[in-house]
Amino acid sequence: MKYLYFKLWQTFKKIPTNDMPATNAMIFISMCHFANIFIIHLILSLNSFASMKFNLKSEIYAFTVPMCLLIYVLNYLYLYKNRDKLFEKYKDESKRQIAGIVYSHFIWISILFGT
Repeated sequence: MKYLYFKLWQTFKKIPTNDMPATNAMIFISMCHFANIFIIHLILSLNSFASMKFNLKSEIYAFTVPMCLLIYVLNYLYLYKNRDKLFEKYKDESKRQIAGIVYSHFIWISILFGT
């Protein structure tokens, strides 16, 4: 996850209008995490293993808002707060093909199943 964050950060740095690439990388990873959790929830609820049916809009918000906040806080503490250490760890690395492939597959699978 740390390497994925670093690669996203470096990718977002290349965008000239992006003034907060580290923050945007954390937000993007958090959204992918939440989308993956949501997809797992849908699969489980379709198979009636962990059926969570929401009757009201407020029930949906009561579930999603704390879950999003938890994911953002965990990614903030785990990735964003340690971004300088991560930068020092990975800055001199040459491009790794396998890591790039895994990184891109994680993003595309998250987007594909999220739509």
